[in-house]
Amino acid sequence: MFIESRGRVLHQGVSPEAAIKKMLNQMLELVSSESIPEMYGALLAHFLFEYVHPFYDGDGRTGRYLLALNLSTPLSQPTTLSLSRVIAENKNAYYKAFDLVERPLNCSEATHFVITMLDLIGQAQDDLIANLEEKKGALEELCARANSLDDSFSERERDLLFFIGQLTLFDAFGETDIKRTSAYLQASVPTTRKALEHLRAREYLLRTSMRPAVYRLSQQGRAALGLGDVRTPADEVLSEV
Repeated sequence: MFIESRGRVLHQGVSPEAAIKKMLNQMLELVSSESIPEMYGALLAHFLFEYVHPFYDGDGRTGRYLLALNLSTPLSQPTTLSLSRVIAENKNAYYKAFDLVERPLNCSEATHFVITMLDLIGQAQDDLIANLEEKKGALEELCARANSLDDSFSERERDLLFFIGQLTLFDAFGETDIKRTSAYLQASVPTTRKALEHLRAREYLLRTSMRPAVYRLSQQGRAALGLGDVRTPADEVLSEV
C-alpha cells in the first residue's frame, strides 16, 4: 500500500490470492499482446503490477525492474536504465498518474497514465542525449590532449594514457591492470608492464595495488590530459569510501 505522511491509506493492494493471480496473468497478457503497441502494453502492465501490489515489500523496485525489462525491446537499454532515475526525480507526477486512474469518476481510464509515462520516457531520452553529448565532447578533448603530448612520450605511452584517461572519465573506478591494458594496446604483458612502470616512474600514474598490479592516473597525469578539475565517476566512488 502507499501511505501519506499523515497516515492516510492511498492504495490498498488486491486480495485475495486468487484475485492477485488473475490480475498478474492479465498483466502478462498485456505485455505479450500483439493488438496494442509494445510500449503501451509495457506501460499498462506496469500500472497493473503496481495496482495489484502482490508483495508486502519491494513492489516499487520490482515493478520498475519489470518495466525496464519490458521496455528494453521497443526502446534502447540506456533509455530504460535512465527511466528509474527520472521517475525518482518526478515522484509526484508519477504517483498522481496512478491516482487519477483509480479515481471512481475516471472509470479506470489509463490514457493519462500512459501520457505521463511517455513524458517521463521522453525526459529520460533527452537527459541521455545531453549526457552522451557531454561525454562525446569530453572524449574528443581527451583524445586531442593525449595526441598533443610532447615527444618525451612514445606513441604507446600516449595510447596508454588515452586509455586510462577514458577509464578515469567513464569507469566507476578509473583503474586498470596489466592484463586489461595489454589487451587494449595489443602488446605483450612484459611490454605493457614496462610502459606502465615507466609512466609511474615519471609520476603520471599511481600503482594502487601490487598483486595484481593496478594503476590509475596521478594528479600530474590528470593535469596532463586536462582532467585535473573534472569530476569523474571514480572521484564519486572515492568520496564515498
